[in-house]
Amino acid sequence: MLVFGHAGITLGAITLLNGLVTSTIRKRENAYSEIEPDNNTPGIPVSHGLSSWFTRLGHHWDLRILLVGSLLPDIIDKPLGQVLFRESLSSGRIFFHTLLFTSLVALGGLFLRYRTSRTWLLVLSAGTFAHLILDGMWRQELLTTLLWPFYGIEFPRAELTDWTENIWYDLLHNPAVFIPEIIGGVVIILFLWVLVRNGRLINFIRRGHLSNS
Repeated sequence: MLVFGHAGITLGAITLLNGLVTSTIRKRENAYSEIEPDNNTPGIPVSHGLSSWFTRLGHHWDLRILLVGSLLPDIIDKPLGQVLFRESLSSGRIFFHTLLFTSLVALGGLFLRYRTSRTWLLVLSAGTFAHLILDGMWRQELLTTLLWPFYGIEFPRAELTDWTENIWYDLLHNPAVFIPEIIGGVVIILFLWVLVRNGRLINFIRRGHLSNS
C-alpha cells in the first residue's frame, strides 16, 4: 500500500468511526431526554468516558498529525532500510513497522495527555497503528518484524532490485496496490470537498480540526 491508500483509508476509517459513535450517542441522548426522571433518579450521563472521547475526536484531534502518523513508518523505514543501509538491512519495513515502536509512542502519548492534556502524540500513535494494520503486518511472513525483537534482532531481508520499477508496475497491474490507492484518493478528495463546501478548509489547514472553533 502506498501514500493515498494509507492516508485516505486511515482518514476515512477514523472519520467514519467518529460519525458512527457520535450518531449513536445522540440517539441515546434523545431517547433518555424523553424519559421524565423522578426525584430519586439522577440524569444518565451518556456522553462520558470513552464515548465522550470519541465524540470529541473530530473536533479536538489534529487530523494532520493522524495523516503524518499513517505515513510515518514508510517515511522513515524506506529511506533508512532501502537507501541509507540497503546493504545491511535491505528492507523497507524495519524499526518503525514494529509493534514496539507504536506501543512506545502510545505510552508517551498517554503520559503527555495525563501531564499536559495534549493529544498529538496519541493521534500520531493511532496513525502508525493504522499503518501496521493496512500493511497486514500480522501475516505470518511479517510477524518477525511486527513482534521485533522477540524473534531476534535481525529483520527479514527483501529483494530490492528494481524496486522503484516494481512499485510502478504494481500500481498499474496489482489490484492489491491500485485498489487501495484509488479508494484512499477518493476519500481524500471527498474529505477536501466537504471542507471546502462547509467553509472549513482554512481552519483545517491551520489547526487540523473539523470544527470552525
